[in-house]
Amino acid sequence: MGGRAQPVNTEHRECGRVRFDLGCSFINGVVGNPLTVLMKQVNFSPLPIRTEMQIFDEFGKQISTKRDQLLEATFVNISDSVDYVTKERNVKTLFGKPMNLNDAYDHMANLLELHVRKTRLQYWNQYGEVVNMLADTQKQIEIYEETIRTIGQKIEELDERKGSQRFSLEEQTLKRCLSKELEKALAAFDQATERYANLQMALSNVKKKEPCVTYMNQRDLRLLDFYKALREFTIGGMLQDVSAENWDQEVREDNEANKFAPYRISDTIYTLIRTIAAKDTIQLEHHVTRIEYNAEGVKVHALIGNGDKEEVFQADCVLSTIPLGVLKKSVSANEAQHNGHVKENGENGTERGKQEQIPVFEPPLPKEKVEAIEKLGCGSVAKLALVFEKQFWDAATDFVGHLNSTRESRGEMFLFFCHQNQPVIEIFFSGQAALSMDADLESTTRKAMTILNQIYGGACPKWPTNIYVTNFTKKRTHLGTHSYVTPGNDGSEYDVMAEPVKAKIEDEYSGPERVFFAGEHTCRAAPSTLHGAFMSGLREAARIADIHLGCPFARDKEPECIELEDESDDDDDAILIDDENQKSRENSKTPADAATQQIEDTTHTDSQSVQKPAKTEEITLEDENELLGIAASGDSQNAPAPSTSESVEEVTMEADKPTEEGEKKDQDDDSTALDQLIAEHKTDA
Repeated sequence: MGGRAQPVNTEHRECGRVRFDLGCSFINGVVGNPLTVLMKQVNFSPLPIRTEMQIFDEFGKQISTKRDQLLEATFVNISDSVDYVTKERNVKTLFGKPMNLNDAYDHMANLLELHVRKTRLQYWNQYGEVVNMLADTQKQIEIYEETIRTIGQKIEELDERKGSQRFSLEEQTLKRCLSKELEKALAAFDQATERYANLQMALSNVKKKEPCVTYMNQRDLRLLDFYKALREFTIGGMLQDVSAENWDQEVREDNEANKFAPYRISDTIYTLIRTIAAKDTIQLEHHVTRIEYNAEGVKVHALIGNGDKEEVFQADCVLSTIPLGVLKKSVSANEAQHNGHVKENGENGTERGKQEQIPVFEPPLPKEKVEAIEKLGCGSVAKLALVFEKQFWDAATDFVGHLNSTRESRGEMFLFFCHQNQPVIEIFFSGQAALSMDADLESTTRKAMTILNQIYGGACPKWPTNIYVTNFTKKRTHLGTHSYVTPGNDGSEYDVMAEPVKAKIEDEYSGPERVFFAGEHTCRAAPSTLHGAFMSGLREAARIADIHLGCPFARDKEPECIELEDESDDDDDAILIDDENQKSRENSKTPADAATQQIEDTTHTDSQSVQKPAKTEEITLEDENELLGIAASGDSQNAPAPSTSESVEEVTMEADKPTEEGEKKDQDDDSTALDQLIAEHKTDA
């Protein structure tokens, strides 16, 4: 068995008993989640978690809600754009390499930055055009002013000479021409002045619409890094190791509103498991070192306790929920054993497996299974839990975000989960920060308390009462937490991981199924989730039962399909007849059913023995309506002759059978009544 359920159950002076999970603690949605049904069966309640959070920068200053919403929308747009490019436009590579999620996000952010730069360049080009037009208009105004001044002086000179004897006809003509030119110059001057005013107004509006120098400044980038760290937390791996196209394998189309709706149970996950498996036997402190499987069955070798004693379990098959990280190391140990590689101390792969308590498979797993194990990624999420004397945080929120000063440290203590019913704060590490988490617990706690003091000030105590930390990447029984799809792969590796391994006969894996696999890393519909691991267990339980116990409800063969011709002109119907089911129904008949069938057969024989008259005495409802329609139209010559198939005689067999004379009398009475009805309709028509 694998599993990453690690509970904390301790006594508290103020709150009594404190319970929380250091391992998996969140349930991703309750709608359509099988764990919801499971919790109801054992009287556990799902508690909703409020996803709204307050985010603080590295100095303890709260980020404004507006800025947070803008950056969150930006990250969502970037993520949606990457999904569109990879899935709809079928872009798989970036600079000749399979596209990973980190490069895809950065490239999309760079495109947004480039768009801003182009917009800003376009703005300055437009601004320059307006300024140039303004300068040209200013020059035109100056030219018009000079022209108006010159023409005005000449007209004044002509006016002075108008009273003298020398004022000739030519001068009068010149004055009239100058006056017209002056009017044109004044009109052009007015137009230029008006255009100049409009250009000034346009320039003022352009200045107001100056775009930003950059799409995101350094503060915005730190907030964007926070959402990247949150994505690394949900995936469980570093973005540069995750496929940009197939990072999200979980099927959520049926309930989009349930996509980001985390819940937790009223107690711990471990308590839920123990409640369900109360009647089962769980062998603790048994470290599996070797799994042998062949056509006869399986043998599981396990070291007990400190490894002083070995126990061997024999069975028809084995179900492995070994975590993916351990499987990766197991594969390398198998390869060392298979290739005969020897360490410096002379130990081969099997001995190394015993030394490190890493399970190895004998014979080694098939090539397809090994390739799937190697292709899938295995990340990590670390957690630091602090227990205090009492709660000092705001009860209105469950999550508190924290921005780090550098991009590399974005996942270090970036998310705080504050319990509302007990004085516990869980601090998360994701991405690179989870892998390089400081082994010094005191130093890590001191950093966490510094952040809490910046956020809550004097309300925060100097030191917690209890400290708990977990890092599954460094635990030899786990070696990681979440599985994910690496660049260049499509997620089909999950399907390969879910397939059982058959016994090896000679050089082919063609024997009976012996090794079965379950766990979140085998569930393509919901990997890296608690309910995905649970559903994989149900899947394998059903598979093992079908193979080893049989499947009585399955068909032995496909039903025979026989086409029967119908007497009517309708299309032939295909009738499926299952011989086996028919025989079973006949064999399962009771004596009462047999007596009923005998009566029906006798009735059918008697009805066939009745002699049909030469002409049909009964008219069906369709014939009656047809005759009434012909009578109403007055076209009795075009009335079609009734066909033999349509003139059906109904014979009713009752318990007290009438005599032939009484039956004939009833038929005559019915015919007389029907003839009267038709005659009345003809009269009305």
